[in-house]
Amino acid sequence: MAEVEESLFGKQKRRRRANFDAKQEEVLVTAARLFCENGFERTSMTEIANAIQITKPTLYYYFKNKDKLLLQIKRRAQGQIIAALDVVELEGGTGLAKLRRLMGHYIRIMSEDCGKCLVTVRRHNLDPDSRQLVEDRVIEAERRIIGLFKEGMADGSMVAANHMHAYHTVFGSLNWIAVWYRPTGPMSVDELIENHIRLVFKGLEAPSNINSAKASKNKRTQSAKKKTPSRINKG
Repeated sequence: MAEVEESLFGKQKRRRRANFDAKQEEVLVTAARLFCENGFERTSMTEIANAIQITKPTLYYYFKNKDKLLLQIKRRAQGQIIAALDVVELEGGTGLAKLRRLMGHYIRIMSEDCGKCLVTVRRHNLDPDSRQLVEDRVIEAERRIIGLFKEGMADGSMVAANHMHAYHTVFGSLNWIAVWYRPTGPMSVDELIENHIRLVFKGLEAPSNINSAKASKNKRTQSAKKKTPSRINKG
């Protein structure tokens, strides 16, 4: 009998935990959406509670304040980035191949509300302890991403004058996606990933223009050679 009661108690405890986790997730997702739509400072806990249709005291049961909410939103996105790095490193390949796969994951994260909050909501909104937790993960992610650029330059799969310049150029453009991209717009996330990666790796110039420029350069070189008088050693 005692074992049956313990089993029932265990099931009830797990059910309560599952319900708590589900509601906390709803709070997190809703808060991230409202922070993106209205701004962090202009979004109150009351507005978040109203959006979920719960009371304000109930909301505080899940998160003590906006700071803790924002911290979990940022850490959610950072956790997704770290997980993506783990995957691409495990799959192996050249530095360029790893970077290409990481960019796909990263763009998808930046297209979602938690990723948008990671970039667009400034860290100064967090208390010092929370800010340090976020900054520690920023440093970890940057170190590993920069490592992919170094690896690509070392294995010959990438050509760049400076790995830091390449890193800031590429990931500056990826972070900016969090600012301008709207999933309800004309471009789907999959199209965004495909187009952005092609733009980074192939550039803007059409292949016909590149070939034309090469042909023109070769023609000028040949013409210059013809015009250069030959030198005869008359001894």
